[in-house]
Amino acid sequence: MKKSIILILNLSFMISVSFAQSEQYAEGFETEFFRVPDGWGTIGNTNQWSRRTIGGQPDCDPYSGSAMMRFRTSFGQFSQTIYSPRIDWSKRSNYNTYVSFYLYRDSQNTNDDSLSVLVNTEPSLDGATWIGGVARYTKTNKPDSVNEGWKKYSFLVPTSFNGNRNYFLLQGHADRGNSIYIDSVEWEGYPTFCEGKPKAGKIKSTPEIICTTQGTAFFELTGASDETGTSIKWEYADSANHANGNWTTINTTNTSWQANITNNYYFRAIVFCEKSEMSDTTEEYFLFVDVNQEVLGPLITVAPTNTTVCAGDTVMLTATVSDNRKISYSWEPAESLSSGSGDTVYAAPTNTTTYRVTGIDTIGCSQTRQARVNIDNGPNVTIIVGDTNVCEGSTVELRAQVFGFGGAEIEWSTGETNQIINYVTKGTDTVSLKATSNAGCSNEVSQILNTVLKPESKYTFTQFNDSFNFFDQSENTNGEVEWFFGDGNESRRSNPIYNYGKSGIFTVTLVSKNPPCPNDTATFDVQSKISNSVLNPIQGIYVGPVPTSDKLTIFNESYEQITHWYILNSIGQQVSHGTIDNNVIDLSRLQSSNYYLILETKSKKGIYPIIKQ
Repeated sequence: MKKSIILILNLSFMISVSFAQSEQYAEGFETEFFRVPDGWGTIGNTNQWSRRTIGGQPDCDPYSGSAMMRFRTSFGQFSQTIYSPRIDWSKRSNYNTYVSFYLYRDSQNTNDDSLSVLVNTEPSLDGATWIGGVARYTKTNKPDSVNEGWKKYSFLVPTSFNGNRNYFLLQGHADRGNSIYIDSVEWEGYPTFCEGKPKAGKIKSTPEIICTTQGTAFFELTGASDETGTSIKWEYADSANHANGNWTTINTTNTSWQANITNNYYFRAIVFCEKSEMSDTTEEYFLFVDVNQEVLGPLITVAPTNTTVCAGDTVMLTATVSDNRKISYSWEPAESLSSGSGDTVYAAPTNTTTYRVTGIDTIGCSQTRQARVNIDNGPNVTIIVGDTNVCEGSTVELRAQVFGFGGAEIEWSTGETNQIINYVTKGTDTVSLKATSNAGCSNEVSQILNTVLKPESKYTFTQFNDSFNFFDQSENTNGEVEWFFGDGNESRRSNPIYNYGKSGIFTVTLVSKNPPCPNDTATFDVQSKISNSVLNPIQGIYVGPVPTSDKLTIFNESYEQITHWYILNSIGQQVSHGTIDNNVIDLSRLQSSNYYLILETKSKKGIYPIIKQ
């Protein structure tokens, strides 16, 4: 990478003169390298950026010199980014500064391969600012439509980037098209150069002590001068060389690095200022590694290490150390623990959980142990019921079904422990089943048994001479009843009105139903009485049907002509009257009851009992 110094003259109102010193940088990819040039870096895992001396797909030569950079795009849709060395713009003020490069635009493939340009204060895409982009295909208007060949593109860096730590990023976007080639990348810096003696800062490591025979440590230099022109040299020495002042250079110039440390070492960092040719050295930093296992971490144990509890229960976890050293404990996850510290905690997990306890001694060495608490939610149990459409007092087969727990113990509310029991029903009833796992955790379920109740026939009736109004008052029925009146007639009405039409004693039977239970029967006697002093029908004139629901027909086989009719209720009150029309009387407006029909001719009056249902 080449650089040069340029002085930019700024005249302000022709009164005062100020100078801004810029430093020009260029990368032509001439020096051979692996992946990216020295000082550059990559973001992404596909490693599709590489140095090339001749191009293919499309065919092209470098824009200048003997090499160029290629981003290969033909293997899928992905992105990979390379980023520049650190750039110092701390003396930029309001001056414009640009990032520019040449990109080969080709017309051979129309896929949407492109290059984005971003800037950031860290070599990262997180929080980066996009400042432009270029499409590989010549006819894609991004940022212009051109003919095939090398084209130069420049991108203005926002003035907000004015610190001493900046990077530009070139992000390639692959779309299975031709490769993207770039060359002659240029940018400028406005650096603040170090002056005088730099500050070396302070070394710290993570961890601060390695409690095993070896381990990885992360080193960081903080508070050191980082102006342009400063550089860092790291050195280390073991105990013997340290005593003799013999230090070995570490192959890194970064402010942070990590390595696997296998011995006790002293470390120091020397910060140089190129301009002043002065340097500063940090205090020596000693990293202890317990190579001979002289210190050891705390040998802790935890009990119980693996236990099972029922859901909702609490278990005590206790950590102990093998010697008398002073230990502080931390537990996690803390959500279901009574405390996050101390040697004893109480765990109440809702799910199976592995807890970790870390014991830390006074020199910072630690050891972590695990305790697994398994949750037993109890057996998953259900009751399988046989045919529930049975009559009370019948036997129903009940089967216990247990999932996921072999050997679980079961117990029915009847006290039985068999998987299958025969249960005698008692109408609406509830039976329960409890299943217990080997760990003593149980679940209980209940089942309501809605079996069919036995019907019970009950009745009442009212009588008016030979007319009866029967009332069904049966219990536990499905609404179906049958009445047998004892004269060969029957009815399926719940509350029938029946007229025997003659005197006598009749045995009435009421049958109530509620399948699948057997029918229940009630039998009783009634005595029908017909008073000749009350009933005086006209010879040859009949009425029917009796009982009837809405219409009553008059059958006149006499020589009498009916002129009027009257209807009286059971206590002799007139409730309706009229003249004969087509020998039919409409009873639809009357309530269901017993009545008397009076028919009048010019010379006679007849009385007939009728029943309106």
